[in-house]
Amino acid sequence: MKTYYKVTEALRDSLLQDGIVNNCSTGDIFNVDLNKRTIFPLAHVIVNSVAESATGNTNLFNVSVLLMDVCDISPDESTDLWLDNDNEQDIFNTQFEVGKRFVESMRRGDLYTLGFQLNGNANYEAFSDRFENKLVGWTITFNVEAANDTTIC
Repeated sequence: MKTYYKVTEALRDSLLQDGIVNNCSTGDIFNVDLNKRTIFPLAHVIVNSVAESATGNTNLFNVSVLLMDVCDISPDESTDLWLDNDNEQDIFNTQFEVGKRFVESMRRGDLYTLGFQLNGNANYEAFSDRFENKLVGWTITFNVEAANDTTIC
């Protein structure tokens, strides 16, 4: 009866193994001390809902993962309208790659092998300046299917 723990811990471990992610948190994002620059790049896992399969053999977890980093703004003025004077585009690129590797792990990698499999497609939504310290990144929302280990005995 530890399905929830197994799923969330497997997702956390996979994100931390990426090498780019420094920390992984869960729960309400506003309870994370986002002012500490040392915790970034950060992955934050939110379980939105869980549904049982018709047979009861599996559970379908709807999850959102926020992948983010602090945007550094250069004191030098820029005339480049595309890149501006910060590293926002770099963060979008890097965190998108982290997200793709993570999703592929559920599709055909280590998470898939462990029994945590992507059900359907993942949806990526970019964000910038959502939080007070100019965080930039992606929210990835997806369904992950996992075995129901609850017994009736």
